[in-house]
Amino acid sequence: MPPKDQPDNASHQSGIQRMLDVQFRHLRYDTFEPVIDACYHASQQLVVSFKDPPPLDYEVQQNTTRGTQYSLFQDIKLEDLRFERDGINLRLSFACPSRLRQRRLLASGHFESGMLMTLIGLDSRNTLSSTFCTTKMCQSTLAMKPTTGNHLRASVVASFADPQDTDAVRQTLYGLKGHGPKQKFVIAAFPNVLVAGYFWILKHLQHLSSSNAEISFSDFIAPSSAQSKLPIGVPAYSENDASTFDLSILQDPIKKGIEQAPKVGSQFLESTLADRNTLIDNICLATTLDQGQAIALCENLSRGLAFTQGPPGTGKTFLGVSLAKVILESMPKRPILVACMTNHALDNFLGDLIDQGITKVARLGNGSKEDWTGKYTLASLRKNTRLSVGQ
Repeated sequence: MPPKDQPDNASHQSGIQRMLDVQFRHLRYDTFEPVIDACYHASQQLVVSFKDPPPLDYEVQQNTTRGTQYSLFQDIKLEDLRFERDGINLRLSFACPSRLRQRRLLASGHFESGMLMTLIGLDSRNTLSSTFCTTKMCQSTLAMKPTTGNHLRASVVASFADPQDTDAVRQTLYGLKGHGPKQKFVIAAFPNVLVAGYFWILKHLQHLSSSNAEISFSDFIAPSSAQSKLPIGVPAYSENDASTFDLSILQDPIKKGIEQAPKVGSQFLESTLADRNTLIDNICLATTLDQGQAIALCENLSRGLAFTQGPPGTGKTFLGVSLAKVILESMPKRPILVACMTNHALDNFLGDLIDQGITKVARLGNGSKEDWTGKYTLASLRKNTRLSVGQ
């Protein structure tokens, strides 16, 4: 962030660039501040114990003075080095504490695939090094017995988190192989830090900032100044005065003989308060939407950018499904992108769409735990789609 003594005109640029920078810094700090704290704590212990013999048993769980929890594994040795498609894979053995020996390590949650760990080294010249790695798998003391001849050591297979940092890779490999000054290594493991959970987001934020890429709604979510705020008009897909939204797709069969769901133009949704209230009443009478949901439906259909919030159980997912049904019924050639914070939320949303008869769905990502989503993945759709001649 800019120093406090800089004049206002020298501070960070405004608008979308400032928003990207703030989001990057916040995510980086929230993710790495505990990691830095743990690495500093592990380095202190390594310095103190550098001349001590390898421990026969020790406590893995560590707590820093700031309350950061991490796992510390000692007496690290390089057992194997392989070149794979994703880069160099290291098999590192360590002195396994007694409570993690046999198969107990595999059920402990340590070294789960994709988690972050740091290989920290100290040489005889008091030079510290740290190299971030991504865990692939771990091997119990039973699996290591043919190599070690005992049940005292286990191992972890890991790859370099940043294989492009060739200097760090080279120095780490030299140290592990015993070239140069004598070195001693420990591993600081972070079972709650998933590399894929932050790395690609940070990289994409960097890309957006450096490439000046066009970002949707940037004039609304990050105006260049307080005076540059723009009014939010109708959605771009309904700017045509002839565009209409067919709400009959939301018709409640029980109420069909009492009230018919209307067809309304996008411009009418921005009409006078009295007309709008009449429309909302008609929607409530003809559909299963309550008043709050009917208001939110009109707001979302009449604005290019809209936010709907509410506590659990108020029908936000139901409203989203209703919006998708109306848009697809009124403008069938326009695809809809649904993005959710979790795989569970996305599966719930897609499940509701499918239950409502909307089956032309493609699910991106492989994090679903629901078996029924398998037929909607890109791989499955590609496999089951036959192109006709000329397509």
